[in-house]
Amino acid sequence: MLLGNLWIILAFVLTVLSPTDLFPKYIRDEFIWPYSLKVVPCILIWTILSWQLISGKLAIKESRISG
Repeated sequence: MLLGNLWIILAFVLTVLSPTDLFPKYIRDEFIWPYSLKVVPCILIWTILSWQLISGKLAIKESRISG
């Protein structure tokens, strides 16, 4: 669970906060924009979730409808 939280925080920082003034201008202009680092955490999260779905490690609980 801790690793999942780490990915969410990394995705938030790189995708939402990278274009703001929290990142120095040099890092934004030299690393984030040219290398499109904003998309890396999103692709990693998508890959992890896809792998968990394919391998059956992600259990989806069925909701029971009382009737």
